[in-house]
Amino acid sequence: MKLRSGAFRWLVVMSLGSVSVGCADDMVLQHGVFNLEFDRAASEAESPYTGTEIVRATWNYDACLRGFYDANPNYSATGVDGESVFGGYDLGGEGWKDRLCDDPEEGVAECEVLEFRQSLTSGASLTVEYRVLQERLENWKLPFGPLPVEALAGCTPVVSRPGTRQDVVGTDDGENQIWETSSLNPAMATTGQGGEIVINATRLVD
Repeated sequence: MKLRSGAFRWLVVMSLGSVSVGCADDMVLQHGVFNLEFDRAASEAESPYTGTEIVRATWNYDACLRGFYDANPNYSATGVDGESVFGGYDLGGEGWKDRLCDDPEEGVAECEVLEFRQSLTSGASLTVEYRVLQERLENWKLPFGPLPVEALAGCTPVVSRPGTRQDVVGTDDGENQIWETSSLNPAMATTGQGGEIVINATRLVD
């Protein structure tokens, strides 16, 4: 089990388009998150998440974020500025590879980020791969991001589900897929929104 090092606070100040966290450096973040909450499909008598080790979640960038990355390629995951956004704390920037799962708010599952995969071609999207560090996932949340806040993007940053049952999936430690998304609601999200995206999953294996 991953140990929590201290109180970690998320404060989204939408009127200012910034995110502040209670870290030692008091950094004002230019990126934020929204939360995925894990529930079961109505057909599932028991939790479909038993045995989950890895979760992969993909959301498509809508026009605002596609335009932002087109105009600011340095903020992409491989860009000069983006490397320290998507990388770890050791790179001296926002460090979301470490920050995303670092001492999260109540109700967020213990996790670590294994990988960010960003596509900026047709169907521009962000995929986050997590390792879940607790046995239970049902009724827990995982934060999804990083996504630019409105002040950085210059417009309302929106992502939407790709529209397949592979939007959010879970595997065991052998990389065998054990559940898939049956439905999720709502199907669009904005950076720092207060409400969660509820995932309703269906078990694939016994």
